[in-house]
Amino acid sequence: MSAPVAESRFTLRDLPFPAKLVITCFLLSVGLGYTTAMVQLHFQDSKSGEPMPTMHDVVLKFTGKKYYDTEPPKPVSKFAQLIIASSGTFGSNGTMLPAFFEKDPAFNKALRGGADPTKLRGEREGERDALVLWTNAPTDERKKAFESDSFNVADKMPKAITEKFKNGDTVKVKSIIEARCVVCHGKGQPQESFPLETYAQIDKYLGVPPTAPFPPGGGWVKIEEPISLEKLTQSTHAHLLSFAVLFSLTGLVFAFTSYPVVVRCLISPLVLLAIVTDVSFWWLARLSEGYGVYFSMGIMGTGGLAGLGLGAQITLGVWNMYGPKGKVVIALLFLIGGAGGGLVMKNIIMPGLEAKKEEAAAKRRAETEKKPEDKKEPEKKPDDKKDPEKKPEDKKGTDIPPPKAVGVSAMDVVLQFPLKDDSGKELAVLALPFDKGTKKNMVRAFFDKDGADYGKTMKDATVSDDDKKKLTDERLSELAATTAWLKLPDAERKKTYSADAFDLPATLAKKPFTEDYIKNGKVLIKAILTDRCIRCHADEEKTMFKDYESMRPYLEPKPTEKK
Repeated sequence: MSAPVAESRFTLRDLPFPAKLVITCFLLSVGLGYTTAMVQLHFQDSKSGEPMPTMHDVVLKFTGKKYYDTEPPKPVSKFAQLIIASSGTFGSNGTMLPAFFEKDPAFNKALRGGADPTKLRGEREGERDALVLWTNAPTDERKKAFESDSFNVADKMPKAITEKFKNGDTVKVKSIIEARCVVCHGKGQPQESFPLETYAQIDKYLGVPPTAPFPPGGGWVKIEEPISLEKLTQSTHAHLLSFAVLFSLTGLVFAFTSYPVVVRCLISPLVLLAIVTDVSFWWLARLSEGYGVYFSMGIMGTGGLAGLGLGAQITLGVWNMYGPKGKVVIALLFLIGGAGGGLVMKNIIMPGLEAKKEEAAAKRRAETEKKPEDKKEPEKKPDDKKDPEKKPEDKKGTDIPPPKAVGVSAMDVVLQFPLKDDSGKELAVLALPFDKGTKKNMVRAFFDKDGADYGKTMKDATVSDDDKKKLTDERLSELAATTAWLKLPDAERKKTYSADAFDLPATLAKKPFTEDYIKNGKVLIKAILTDRCIRCHADEEKTMFKDYESMRPYLEPKPTEKK
């Protein structure tokens, strides 16, 4: 009898070199993408400044429970929790407290106008405290108080509160919500998908988790509502559809390696199985009252298993694809990547984590000590000593230095106005696309998306047409001044931003200009950018900027392509 013939099969080593290069680049790209996903997970869910969400962070997100050794504070509604929280990013997963302070243009306007910072902040804190009292009122009383815009607080009246929201012993809670919440959560506003215009819409966030008996010796207590079913469904849909394709491909690549069949059968489907289990635990943690905490803990295990499995598929797959010479190159690439990652960790990530921890600690200390706001630095007066006869208003109309760079910046593009539709017709301001599609445009941030009162004023029948036109012309002047400022050389642009003083362009010298943003013939350019841009983008994930340096990439002109 003849000897049995050894099984011959196709492996990655048999691929032509170009195919190996494509697969190598694919696997390394997936690894890089997964790494950035971990960074995003840190910013989204790590509440303590740790590199990754802790077990307590995960349990809180999926069950709304937190571990206490002693009797915990009483649970509050989602609405109250968001306006009480003093730390975290601005948004539905962190805090909405800044909407009463620096995220409100009226607050910044009052500070620029010389208002006492301590008094102003105390009044805004009183607004928040009144809303918290209102959320804790019985349901019928709460609804009646909202609809009548009159909530009786009697002896619980905050020590200070904005005068226009107070009427004797009552507080105009509906008016406060309209001024601080609806400006962003109303129809046609940036957060219109989470409307807060009617009581029914707000009531969704007023439910208080039931208080369970506190277990002797400590235990997990529900203190807030977990991730909503809407968000959970959305995340499940996005993760399963995209990951099913992605990890099937990485698994198939590993299946064609030359490792023993038992290794390939274990590692090839591992990531897919871990992800499906992980998503299943999301739902079990959210829906299982008795065992939700333990399923939440399991999420950390399945997530870690998916990461290890993907790392094995990428590392071992690429390693198996090449011969001795190729392995040397791959080893060098891994060493270079590891060294680069180490430098990023040392110089960027770790200092960032420490800064985040320090910021959270500082906020806690400030909340505990209730220190008054630091005194505002006095504004620098124009230096007229060099030319005594030249008055500040004489500088009005100074020509703008020509730009030194060729092309337009990203901010130039999104502030383009007028804008034409596909037929070549100029679009009206309120018809401009706002932060949507290929015609992304941010001009309406100066108009009805301002978070202030432009939209309301334009709809108010008691306001004359002349006043409406004047308001529109003032906002157009703001926009024109901003686009003129963009054309300055970087050094001059930074200098005028830091000083909050940009010479009014000659073309705007005789046009209406918002009085809050002009002083001594100078445009308060930093104030305009703070109220119209930074107000929303300071916490925006995709396009985040909060000062000149973080804004700089969007200000630098990009070379125009030759047709």
